[in-house]
Amino acid sequence: MTSSVVSSQGSPTGLSAARPFRVALVVSENERAALTGVQQNQRDSLRGADDRVFVGPTNVVAANDLRQAKKRVDDERAARYALGRRQRPILLAVNACIEVDNAAACRRMANGTDATGDGLSYTGTARGLAGLVFDIDHLNLADGLVVRSPGGWTVQAYATLTEELNKRGYQLLVMVVDAHKSWVSQRKAS
Repeated sequence: MTSSVVSSQGSPTGLSAARPFRVALVVSENERAALTGVQQNQRDSLRGADDRVFVGPTNVVAANDLRQAKKRVDDERAARYALGRRQRPILLAVNACIEVDNAAACRRMANGTDATGDGLSYTGTARGLAGLVFDIDHLNLADGLVVRSPGGWTVQAYATLTEELNKRGYQLLVMVVDAHKSWVSQRKAS
């Protein structure tokens, strides 16, 4: 992704390259097999369609709301900078319940189909989640998101989310993880 820089006279002064905003969908090995168009990935790696690794190594941060997310991401960046370490992408953990409409998603959550875990909670449509991705990207709250559905991903939810993210210029990456492995760091920040 590139953005042009415009001088005060209104003429472009050059192009600056921006780091791509990452959106990674956490799936189980069984879900990966059921989703169409998902490439075979190595465990715990994120690869695009051309088999390039987009994410890794990264830091995944969990927060209860966007204010806490901003603070935790800023603290993580400052800590890495103070120690003189290379800056790694910082991804924000999101637990999502995606359905065809908001009412269905809320019913699913009310029925206990999805349990929430560490990370921001999102209940709604794929379009709404894509809007949240856009907001987090443009507010520079994190370098990307790691999205999981504790109740599992359906083929329809995956396809709709991929379509909505593509409309906004984002590529959905898939991360296959072991169901018994913690997907987010348990280190807590204040």
